[in-house]
Amino acid sequence: MRVNITYSIELDEVPKLTRKLLEEATQNLENLFKKYKQISSELENENEKKATQTIDECRRLMANADHSLADCHSILTGYQQTLLKGEDPNRAASEEPNDVLKNG
Repeated sequence: MRVNITYSIELDEVPKLTRKLLEEATQNLENLFKKYKQISSELENENEKKATQTIDECRRLMANADHSLADCHSILTGYQQTLLKGEDPNRAASEEPNDVLKNG
């Protein structure tokens, strides 16, 4: 079960945290690719049980990567909004969150 947590860090640490989350997503995707290639071999060897397990592992790795990317998106959206508020409080208040990403 996944839960959302909230904690604070210094503003200048946000890019570092985001890079760390992206590295986790990248590692999950690299592992996914390796396991994905195993599935064909397992099926060729008529080991359907192992292939089924590997498919499940692939699905979990994809989900983990997706969660990391969703966290990055959320963090960076808040980061951009905070930076905009510091530059021009009137501009940030008038923009929608999606506009911040487009105009970032």
